[in-house]
Amino acid sequence: MEKIEAWFRDSLTIFVARLGMVLTFLLTAVQQLADVLSMPEVKAMLGPVLDPKVLSILGFVSFVIVELARRRTLPPAGG
Repeated sequence: MEKIEAWFRDSLTIFVARLGMVLTFLLTAVQQLADVLSMPEVKAMLGPVLDPKVLSILGFVSFVIVELARRRTLPPAGG
């Protein structure tokens, strides 16, 4: 449990950013897998949630920016 807490460095902002990155990656991966496996019903189900290219890229980039910005505001370790 301590390793999990250390990974987020006691910051809800970093937790939310990483959760967003994982969710964006998973939604994009499912959609791409549905493409490869020719499963249009999966793509139709995800259509309203996620535009395949633009929204997934914007979502991932926005969460990376949130995490980087938050890390800039953290005090240096040990001081």
